[in-house]
Amino acid sequence: MNINVVINRSLVYSLLTIFMVGFYQLATEVLGTVFTNVARVHETWIPLGAAVLAAVVFQPARQRIQLAVDKTFFRQRYDYQKAVLGFNARAQKSLEPGRLMAGFADAVGATLPLERLGVAVVAPSGADPRILLREGMDEKAALALLSLPASAAEAWAREQAVRTTDGLDLTEQHLLESLGWDVVMPLPFGSGALAGCLALGRKKSGQRFTREDLDLVETLAGELATGLQRIRLQEEIFSERASREKADELNRLKTEFISSVSHELRTPMSSLQSLSELLGSGKVTDEARRERLLQLMAGECGRLSRFVHNVLDFGKIEKETKLYNIRPAAVQPLIREVLDVYRSGSAGGELVLAAEMPDEPVVLEADQDAVRQALLNLVDNAIKYSSGRKEVTVRLVPGSE
Repeated sequence: MNINVVINRSLVYSLLTIFMVGFYQLATEVLGTVFTNVARVHETWIPLGAAVLAAVVFQPARQRIQLAVDKTFFRQRYDYQKAVLGFNARAQKSLEPGRLMAGFADAVGATLPLERLGVAVVAPSGADPRILLREGMDEKAALALLSLPASAAEAWAREQAVRTTDGLDLTEQHLLESLGWDVVMPLPFGSGALAGCLALGRKKSGQRFTREDLDLVETLAGELATGLQRIRLQEEIFSERASREKADELNRLKTEFISSVSHELRTPMSSLQSLSELLGSGKVTDEARRERLLQLMAGECGRLSRFVHNVLDFGKIEKETKLYNIRPAAVQPLIREVLDVYRSGSAGGELVLAAEMPDEPVVLEADQDAVRQALLNLVDNAIKYSSGRKEVTVRLVPGSE
C-alpha cells in the first residue's frame, strides 16, 4: 500500500506528529498526577520527573510507530530505503567487482524486479577503451551504450517505458529499442579513470518506470560506482606494492648474482696466482713438475674462460637456464687435480691435503667443469674455516646402484 497516491506524504507525517505530541502531553499529565497522589506532596520536581520519565518511555514507542507507519502507508519508500542501506553495507565488504555486482543485482531485483539488468565499465584509453566489467550484455551492446553522446539529462530512456520524462533524454530511443533496453544511466564516476553505464530492461510487472524507481536505481548506481572506484584503487595499491616487492626481489637477486660470480671467479684466479708465483720463484726445478703445474694453469684458464662465457650469455641468464655438458667423467682424476691446485699454492706444512678413494674407477654422468667447481668450493671452504694446522681429507664413497 502506498498512500502517496491518495494523500500527500507530508500530511500523514503532520497528523502523526500531532498525535504523538498529544499523546506525550497526556502521558506527562497522567504521570505527574500519579506521582503527586503517591507522594502526597506538591514539589516542583514532580512535573519535571514525570516529563523525563514520559520521554524515556515514549522514545522507543515513537520509533516503532514511525516504522509501522512507513511499512503500512509508504511501503515502497520503506523498501527502497532498506535496499539502499543493505547494498551500502554489502558494498563496503566487497573486495572484487564480481561480488559487488552480485550485491547490486540482488538489491535491484528485491525491490524492482526486471527482466534484464546490465552494467558495463571501461577504462578509457584513446580510441580503444578496455572493458573492465561487463554483466548482462554483450561487448557490442556495451560499446554502443558507452559511446552515447554526453547529455545534460540524468539518463536515456524510451518514452513508452517511463511515466515521467522529466530529466530524461529521449533522443536515443531507436538505439535503446534495438538493443532491448528501456532506460540507460551513466555511472557517476566523475572525471576519473573509469566510465560506465547501467542498463535497465522491462519491469516484470509490465508497468512503466516511476520517478521513485529511477531515483532508487540512481542512488544504487552511485553506491556501485563508489564501490568500483574503491576496489580499483585497492587493486592499484596492491599492484604497486607487488611491483615494489618484485623490484626489491630483483635487487636481491642481482646482489646474490654478483656475490656468486665474485666467489666463482675468486677460486680460479687465486689458483692461477699461486701457480704463477710458484713457477716464477724458481723453486720448481723438476721439469716434470713444471710441466704438471703448467697443465694445471692451462686447465684453470680454460675453466675460467668457460665460466666467463656463461656469465656473458644473457639469453641463458634471462631464461634462468644453464647448459651442462653431460658425459661420462671419472671422479678420481678430478679430485687429484683439485688437490694439486691447492698443494701447489700452499707454503711449508701449514696445509695437509689427503684423498681416500677406491682403486676401481668411479665414473659419473656429469659435467666435468661443474663437478670440478663443486670440489674446489668444498675444499676452499674447508681450508678457509679451519684453524691452526689445516688438514683436509677428501673421501670418495661409491654409491650403490
